Amino acid sequence: MAIYHANLKNFSRGKGDSSIAAAAYRAGLDLMDTKTRDWHRYSQRRGVAAVHMLAPAGSPKWCSDPKTFWDANEQWETRKNALVARELEVSLPHELSDAQREQLGIALGQLLVDRYQCVVMVAVHSPVGGSDTRNHHTHLLMSSRKVGPEGPGDRAGIAFDARGGKGAEEVRAVRELVGGIINAHLAQAGLTQAVDHRSLKDQARAAAARGDHQAAIRLTRPPTKHLGKVATHASREANEADMDQAMAAAAARGVLVATPAQHSHSSAMAERIAARRANPPQKPSVAWGRLARPARAGQPSYTALRLGRLGRIARAQGGNGADVLNAEAELIEQWLSAQATAAEAALESVQEIPGIRLEPGFVEALASLRTRRVAVYGTKPSFFEDTEALSWAIQNYAAELRRPHDKRERFAKAMARVSEVENPAEPASKDEILRARRELFKAKGGVSRLALIECERRLNQARELMKNARDGIERDFHITKVGPIEPDPFGPFPPDDGVQRQSESNKRELKPRSSMRPGH
Repeated sequence: MAIYHANLKNFSRGKGDSSIAAAAYRAGLDLMDTKTRDWHRYSQRRGVAAVHMLAPAGSPKWCSDPKTFWDANEQWETRKNALVARELEVSLPHELSDAQREQLGIALGQLLVDRYQCVVMVAVHSPVGGSDTRNHHTHLLMSSRKVGPEGPGDRAGIAFDARGGKGAEEVRAVRELVGGIINAHLAQAGLTQAVDHRSLKDQARAAAARGDHQAAIRLTRPPTKHLGKVATHASREANEADMDQAMAAAAARGVLVATPAQHSHSSAMAERIAARRANPPQKPSVAWGRLARPARAGQPSYTALRLGRLGRIARAQGGNGADVLNAEAELIEQWLSAQATAAEAALESVQEIPGIRLEPGFVEALASLRTRRVAVYGTKPSFFEDTEALSWAIQNYAAELRRPHDKRERFAKAMARVSEVENPAEPASKDEILRARRELFKAKGGVSRLALIECERRLNQARELMKNARDGIERDFHITKVGPIEPDPFGPFPPDDGVQRQSESNKRELKPRSSMRPGH
């Protein structure tokens, strides 16, 4: 049956709490406090089924970005004992489906938004590992202040802090509203179960008043208490200790059956390594040879230089220069397609990493690279060199986006390798253990605070480089999209009105191909 659980919690800076850390843990994200430069990394945690940012109507758009909003929420409060956030944790009925639980979490979050005019992050969690399979719940993390069109305002939820028992009355009112929303969603799903927000004592009294003595007896029991992650972890450790004692007693009696060698941890690790070697992960392939890639940053490739030389020859020959480019039209199209393919492969390599959101500048740079600019192939200098520079800048930015993730992956693999070679059942040689520990030491340095700061600096530099490359392409080789040209009834040439025309795109052009779109 559905169980009611709703618990209100305050996060105070005086107790060492951080709203950024709370949001990162509940949403499974990597968030940074820009004031202290501390990273709160939880992108690898499991059990986060859905995350939504809800804000009052008319709020700024950045309120929908957890990275921006929770950092701003933390900086709004300047006192050392300030209240930085509130949280309402609600149990979700396991009888509902995943989609129905997500919609229920959003409805509960919207209740808090409408009631307190604050921003609420809805994080729906599902059970993982050896936990109770019915432990579906949502964390409703509320901002410390009201948010309107002008940004943060007065403190939100001051009714919870009212004295003289009024704060408890507000808590009871919210519990009743939460129970009503849960029961409405249960009924909408066609379920007969219902939850009751009242205490067991009040439920037993109500059952006795209506003459249902059996229900009153069942409800006359001590309430259960939420243990929390600390007590749960301690309980699991105690269970593991009991298991170790039971195994030792069984071994003393001679009834303990040894684990077969093929089922050992080292055997499982060996099978995993063999499977990886047999099917190595596929890296995004570049569709062009090394002659079409720059040797290093700022240096064009051999093919870009060759095509740029053809463009200079075409400009020197004037009207007949189009024939020079027509002779290499296939090479030009293949090379431009390879530049776009390499950039798209970099984009795909970033999208496969959970928790990374693409910035608008990334998408705009890729769109600029994909734009067909046939009219400027031979009319303006440095077109091919600048196009290659933009493609390289996009790939470089994607690599810098991946760098922190790759460093964490390297650290995790190094830890797994050390655990494998130091297995007491089948220890490896001293050289292998030394190499594994050395690799772990290097990988640990890659995830240090200074290393992550360096990654952030390199990312900002790569972002600026990509932006400059994209702005240069749009400035020097801009293509204006025009509508279809209607035929002139007076002849193929416009009347001579004495106005000098600036566009010269009709003087040189490549031979049309079937894959080219009209208007380019």
